[in-house]
Amino acid sequence: MKSALRLLLGTYVRTMFLALGLLLPATKMGAQETLKPVWTASLQPYGYRHNWGPSRKFTRVDGLAATKDTIAVALGDHDYRDGKRFSSLRLILLETRTGKFLSKLGPWESDPPYRLTSTQEGRFLLFLSEGELHLFSSSGEELKEVNLEVPSVSPGRLWYTRLFVSPSNQTILIASTEFHSGEAHHRIYSADTLELKMDWTEAGKKGTRTPSIVGISDEQMLGSEGNSGRHFLRDFKGPWQDLSLPHGEVGRDRHLILSRSEPAFLKDALIVSSPYQANAEALISVVQTDGKLVSQHAIPKLPDYNHATGVRAVSQDSRYFAVALEHENKLSHWWDSTMDMWPWGADYYLYVWRVGTRVPKARIQTSGSASASFVPEVSGIVIADGDGVNLFRLPDTSPGE
Repeated sequence: MKSALRLLLGTYVRTMFLALGLLLPATKMGAQETLKPVWTASLQPYGYRHNWGPSRKFTRVDGLAATKDTIAVALGDHDYRDGKRFSSLRLILLETRTGKFLSKLGPWESDPPYRLTSTQEGRFLLFLSEGELHLFSSSGEELKEVNLEVPSVSPGRLWYTRLFVSPSNQTILIASTEFHSGEAHHRIYSADTLELKMDWTEAGKKGTRTPSIVGISDEQMLGSEGNSGRHFLRDFKGPWQDLSLPHGEVGRDRHLILSRSEPAFLKDALIVSSPYQANAEALISVVQTDGKLVSQHAIPKLPDYNHATGVRAVSQDSRYFAVALEHENKLSHWWDSTMDMWPWGADYYLYVWRVGTRVPKARIQTSGSASASFVPEVSGIVIADGDGVNLFRLPDTSPGE
């Protein structure tokens, strides 16, 4: 009953705020114009649906990857019945130049999480949580399959396995970690051949939490200690080194201050995103792993509340990166923080920068849950947002270049 009243109240107040919003002047979102897509392809013909009705069946985009010739979209079909989840995954291949449908692969009966990525040589790699690795050509031909031995959950033993990809798309890490003890099994593969390069295990230390891996380069791993905000770096078989600085310490030549938004590798540098910014210019820094500043990139000064929610994509050549930004007006922020409900007045954008250029190269409006992938050898970015896939061509120059 409480939930029903809360929903009714939320609907009424949200409607009143929306009506008020129509009477207020539009918020100016900076000098950047939102890009228009070169083409848009609907996923509805391939079974996309978002339905939280009695059947609790829905389909969502669970992965996106691009080569210069082909775009692969991973569609996950999920069904909740009798307290259990039944999931499967399909790949939809589209032509990069036109968005035309090429073929469909699968389905595979598998539970999330999944991981879909392209490789440096223009192939696709699909990882399923049960330990299956599938390597496909750009046209969809399966080139190789590897079945990994993945630790299973047992009484008192909670294992989780994830795949990480380096920015160059040359190296992948399969990391299996036991939640309680920190015991880990790591395997390094060549992404283009699935050739095993390294394989080792690490014993957990009793009473000590091991940093969780959040990203890799071709030679190193980046780790996080969760809510503490501390981040760590290590060679694949080396010890973890603390990257964090004491709160408030800002050195002239050291800019590695990591916020609650996870950083991401960009070759041998890190992208560091910013927390909430109100009426201020937010800075995103690209720094070397020793803390030396490479470049800083500005999110234009916007009114109200702005939050960089994370790095969504990095180009294979490490020249470009895209960061998601949530912009929320004051009324929506009050609604969200005071009423403890979903914000109704938030806008979501992807900002794209070229490394070394302070001003964003492009800004693209999204729904907030979009997936993004840069297209190799093409000055463009593909975005899967809701039931549509869009290709955007990046401008040749940015203001101030």
